[in-house]
Amino acid sequence: MKQELKDITDNLRWTIIPLLILISMLVCIGLRVQPYSLSITDTWASDTISNNVRAQISNNIESQYPQLPQDKKNSEIEKQWDEYLSTNSDMLFTETQKLSNYYKSRLQDPTGQTYLLAIDPYLWYGNSKNYINNGQFGDYYDETGEDMYSLRNGRLGRKAAMPFNSIITVGVYKLVSPFNDNFTILKAAFIIPLLIIALSIIPIFFIGRKIGGNTGGFVASLIFAFHPALLSRTIAGFSDTDPYTVFFPLLATWFFFEAVEKRTYIWMILCGFSLAFFTLAWGQGWWYTFDFIIITLGITFVILSLIRKGYLKENLKFSKQSNIILGSIMVLSFLITRTLLGLWAGEKLTVGLKFIWQAIFVQPTWFMGLKSVGLTTIWPNVLTTVAELNPSSFNSILASLNPFLFWIGVVGLVLLLISGIKNETYLTYSVYLIIWLGASIYASLTSLRFMEIMVPVFALSIAASIGMLFKRLDNFTDDKKYLITGKVFFIVIILVLLQVPFLGALDTTNKIPSYTDAWDESLKEIKYNSTDAIITSWWDFGHWFVAMSERRVTFDGGDQGNRIHWVGKSLLTDNEQESVGILRMLNCGQELAYDTLENYTNDSYYSKLLLDDIILLDRHGAEEKLANEGFDADQRLIILGYTHCGGTIDQYYITSGDMVGKAGVWAHFGSWNFQRALMYNTVKSMEVTQGIEFIQTQGYSSKDAETMYYEIQNTGGDNWIAGWPTYKSDYTSCNLVDNTTVYCGNGLVVNLDDYSSTYVTTQEGNKNLVSLVYIENETFKEKVFQAQIPYSAALIKQGVQYYSVIMDPLLSKSMFTRLYYFDGIGLEHYEMFSDKKTFQGLKIKVWKVDLDELDE
Repeated sequence: MKQELKDITDNLRWTIIPLLILISMLVCIGLRVQPYSLSITDTWASDTISNNVRAQISNNIESQYPQLPQDKKNSEIEKQWDEYLSTNSDMLFTETQKLSNYYKSRLQDPTGQTYLLAIDPYLWYGNSKNYINNGQFGDYYDETGEDMYSLRNGRLGRKAAMPFNSIITVGVYKLVSPFNDNFTILKAAFIIPLLIIALSIIPIFFIGRKIGGNTGGFVASLIFAFHPALLSRTIAGFSDTDPYTVFFPLLATWFFFEAVEKRTYIWMILCGFSLAFFTLAWGQGWWYTFDFIIITLGITFVILSLIRKGYLKENLKFSKQSNIILGSIMVLSFLITRTLLGLWAGEKLTVGLKFIWQAIFVQPTWFMGLKSVGLTTIWPNVLTTVAELNPSSFNSILASLNPFLFWIGVVGLVLLLISGIKNETYLTYSVYLIIWLGASIYASLTSLRFMEIMVPVFALSIAASIGMLFKRLDNFTDDKKYLITGKVFFIVIILVLLQVPFLGALDTTNKIPSYTDAWDESLKEIKYNSTDAIITSWWDFGHWFVAMSERRVTFDGGDQGNRIHWVGKSLLTDNEQESVGILRMLNCGQELAYDTLENYTNDSYYSKLLLDDIILLDRHGAEEKLANEGFDADQRLIILGYTHCGGTIDQYYITSGDMVGKAGVWAHFGSWNFQRALMYNTVKSMEVTQGIEFIQTQGYSSKDAETMYYEIQNTGGDNWIAGWPTYKSDYTSCNLVDNTTVYCGNGLVVNLDDYSSTYVTTQEGNKNLVSLVYIENETFKEKVFQAQIPYSAALIKQGVQYYSVIMDPLLSKSMFTRLYYFDGIGLEHYEMFSDKKTFQGLKIKVWKVDLDELDE
């Protein structure tokens, strides 16, 4: 009987493991699949219809009983609303479903598949489409046999490489599509993050089980499954590299822990193998797991050499137990695997060594200088304005994780470290997890993007606290009643504390695509009306321009370069000739004109100023300018081929509503002051006297130079070199009174007789603006005032309705203002091609730009 009970207990012990993993996987999948159904549209529809009905009831009551006190009106509104609900519930349900389905249709393709949620996923989706349609991730091979993608980087194209996420997407598509005719490549891309994170449950459970038993493994995998910091970037439809940033580190960590416990080489071989594949999935960030393992083996080696007699001597014999041997096996496995993968992808034989060198000596330093500005170049750095790379604070990190749980986890890691004094395996576990936690905190303080890599180690720290507490309870008493009570009480506390992040997870699932049918229609019009074209807009949406229009883009989320300045300037300038000249230069050769000039002159600042002059001229005038500057005939021919090529590709230019909010960024880069950048770049590392003298060579007095020197030493480059011009308000409706005066909701008042009586009402009284821009007799005009506040305004008439916008004066006559708010009236080279509006009200205006007319 005892043997039978023991057999049943053993069977249950092994049955419980897959059951616990399955529960965590179901939670993981159940949360992440929500965007597929877009259930949030039901709420939108219900709120829209109820608000409309309530508004009608309110208007009726207001007209019938205008003298009724407001509280009585509110009471009557609620009464009539309840009556309406009781008698029209079926009709309301039908209308709600109809409206909800309409909203869904605007966020889904014709097959009913929800569009991808973010922007970067369209890069991988576009690559995957290319492979399915062309048999390669690019769309042509160059003369060297390199797989190239012609749609990125303007007319130059760029190397297609071997995009890991696209390979996985294509694999899933080819696996499922033979069994399901409706399974598209978009559907495959949509579910990739869900699949990868679900698989990640397995390694985190077994890692957690090693340090916290089955309970620790289950709690760790559960936290991992639903934590909002990870969920928000790995939900279905968010098909970027994020799932791999946790899957491969967890896989490598699991194999590493198995090797430490069992001292078996096969686990370290698998660890190196998984890290080699990690380089394909996340080439810039894979290195941290590799470094953590090497550092952990080194630290534990030193600690044990100090506290254990004979440990150093034994390890130097390179026995099976040696950390040196384990680390060497992992490095060798990585080297061989990565070299073979590189050879398969057409890389050099030394690629494995290159990755090891970079992991140890290059990439940690690169990461710390990720967002430096003005220190090595006079050009701006786009990474300073990428939202996901914004810095965080320790308090916000704690708030995201839950402070109580965080400190419980820290205590668990400390107790694990203390246990490691007598247990080498626990010592290795604790050192590794502490390094991971500390590094992920640092990374998260640097950039919000890296909060997700903290979730696995945070979850494992909770597993450590469970394991250490349970171990101490087991040592404290043999009374099963007290043991069970204590363990249950601790788990209940953790589960209660987990309620807050779980509720946050439920809110996180209400994600919708940024891409809508209005965008799809706009881009498809470009596709169907051109055989070859270049689309220029701000870089954010570049990936979906490529994937959905299948036309070239000037730049995108993975390929910005110095174009952040040029495109920003094309939007900010009030000179149409300059705006179109910039587009012509980018259309002809992207950044090659500047690169070529700098190569000839070896002077970055002079090359930029010269190029600013050249793009304003026709080809003859530009050639004459270059000749006067000392360039020979061959040099002139090459430069002009990149600025005035004559055979431009069809050029489309997009101004959209999202760019109003982004104006501070594109106008910042567009207004980049290269003289100030030169001074910042040169003076930052100089002593006082030397720095002041250099600034004086730029035409400043000694007093101003001294002031500027100390400003440079105490101010970030981004803020010192250029400002952040913004629109203070978007479309604000106005009322026309007596056919002469316009009163706007943002405080703007304009007398239409001669526009001279224009001001903004403020708490300090009426204040004059810098200027007012408006249309009169189909002509764009500006009225300048004696400014009392540093703002300008635009007065826009649409039909009989007036609207106004208040903005930084730099934006008032900008090309963006004239194109987006004034429909390009008065401009010669911009022709409206498409004008659409999303169901949320965002405007998308596409322009066809005549570049060749510049040289006529």
